[in-house]
Amino acid sequence: MAATLRVKRNPAFTLLEVSIAIVIVAILTVLMIPVISKFRARAQRAQCSTNLKNLYIAADLYLQENGGWPQIARSGPDAAPEEFANAWITALAPFGPTRKTWICPTIENLMENPDYTTAAETRIDYIATPFDDKP
Repeated sequence: MAATLRVKRNPAFTLLEVSIAIVIVAILTVLMIPVISKFRARAQRAQCSTNLKNLYIAADLYLQENGGWPQIARSGPDAAPEEFANAWITALAPFGPTRKTWICPTIENLMENPDYTTAAETRIDYIATPFDDKP
């Protein structure tokens, strides 16, 4: 019997195959970046709509309970916007909205997600305007 030589091949990937796979993954990642930003923008719009709906419901409940809008006026051009914001947040807080409800997610993202846990740094992005300013 003749002895046959068998050559065993190593089942490892070659450098060319690995580099092609890396290039394909990189191209797919670059193509997915706009899709991810569109999903983020869509989620922020949905959150904004939810915030506005919650504020509407809270204002409607306030109207039903009190018979009119909260009488919160700006005290002139020198008034601090934090006082106006805190007054609206306090007026509607018993009806559900939190401080976070008053913040637009798009603006919050543009401002790099600041911390609004203290009353001194309060901000509202949805401007509340009472319609019955005559008691």
